[in-house]
Amino acid sequence: MEHRRRVQKALKESPSLKPHFAQIFDESYQTARQLAVIETGLAIATFPEQSPFTLEQVLDSDFFPQS
Repeated sequence: MEHRRRVQKALKESPSLKPHFAQIFDESYQTARQLAVIETGLAIATFPEQSPFTLEQVLDSDFFPQS
C-alpha cells in the first residue's frame, strides 16, 4: 500500500511521468522479484517471470489480489 500510494502521488504531481512508469514497469517488477528472493530466501522460480498484475491494477487503490 505504501509504495502504491507513493507512485500515485508522484503521478498526480507529475502526470507526464505516467508514460515513463509504463516503460519501466517490467524492469521494476524484475527488481522487486530479486528483492523478494533476498527477503524471503525462496528460489527465484517461486515468483512469476512476468508481473501477474497489469499496470492499471497496480495503480488501482481498490485492487487487491485474491489469495
